[in-house]
Amino acid sequence: MRQFVIAAALLAGAAAARAQWTVEILHPAGASESHLSAAGVGQQAGYALVSGNNRASLWTGMSSSWVDLTPVDADNATIGGVAGGQQAGGVSVGRRGHASIWTGTAASWVDLHPAGARSSAAHGTDGARQAGEIRPGIGPELHAGLWSGTASSFVDLNPAGASSSIAYGIEGGQQAGYAVVTTEIAHDHASLWTGTAASWVDLNPAGAYDSRALDVQGGRQVGWAFTGVGNHASLWSSTAASWVDLHPVEALSGSSFATSVFGELQAGYAYFPGITKAGIWSGTAASWESLNGYLPAEYTSTQANDIWSDGASIYVVGEAYNSAQGRIEAVMWQRPVPEPASLLVLEAGLAALAARRKRHGNNQRPRSVRRPTGLGTMLSKKW
Repeated sequence: MRQFVIAAALLAGAAAARAQWTVEILHPAGASESHLSAAGVGQQAGYALVSGNNRASLWTGMSSSWVDLTPVDADNATIGGVAGGQQAGGVSVGRRGHASIWTGTAASWVDLHPAGARSSAAHGTDGARQAGEIRPGIGPELHAGLWSGTASSFVDLNPAGASSSIAYGIEGGQQAGYAVVTTEIAHDHASLWTGTAASWVDLNPAGAYDSRALDVQGGRQVGWAFTGVGNHASLWSSTAASWVDLHPVEALSGSSFATSVFGELQAGYAYFPGITKAGIWSGTAASWESLNGYLPAEYTSTQANDIWSDGASIYVVGEAYNSAQGRIEAVMWQRPVPEPASLLVLEAGLAALAARRKRHGNNQRPRSVRRPTGLGTMLSKKW
């Protein structure tokens, strides 16, 4: 187990210092790269590249805890979400993707692929229901969808008039993702559903060309919006008018993405010249805090994919490029929940939220994004 501790800087004028972050490298032995997509109660999930194939992966806090969830006879598998002891993702069966869930072992695999679909994938779970998409026909169109643990439970969320859609996050009766809406040309619009296609809410901010929502929790959604100069990390409160631009000032004309939300905190990453930086926000662009500096020097570009808390600690999971080894490695940042005097404010009910925590998948890289040097050019995800 490799653990590194670096004290955070004291906040000028604050009543207390920020707590320490610790960093755990979860890269399993024998893998050529590894990625963390989601975190939940005592679990971290994603995938590892082993012998040229993606293996659905589950950890419990250290690299040696790695469990391969890939079913027998599957070509590839990934996990995008975890909650309530359930993992959601996709499995390649006969070269076609099948939405899938597990409960901690390869033998527990349940195939969610609905009858008649050409392919399917699950990106998130709240422990009882799963969000993702299917490919209904031979064309490129996708339909956002919702399951309740079985293939036959599939509900098509594609809104009327949309040519394609995907649901990424799920929690509290809400599903978040995007729909392709055509005016003069097709645009991605960040989207919110509450269980039916007719419930669709368009979150695309006024003036934005494209947007996607990647996660939802507590009535808030996060993702990105393209407003003309790069993609900007974004926060919503269930309406387009509630949009908050989280783009860090330091990132200048680069792009940024909010990938996860939990309580008052958001996690994601931003592109800086020559480097990608994982970071967190607490509701404003000015609250951006980079997590890069908490890793040893050989870890350069980083990406945060999920944030979660059990009420005692904050957990951020993602990946970092190990320049010494020439590979991407699964990483988890952790620190105690700060005292109320800290600038990082958490909701009073954080522990209660943890008990019903959704998990999302953000295995989809936003389009129209320049891949940076370092981590971005190495990513093998199909984003």
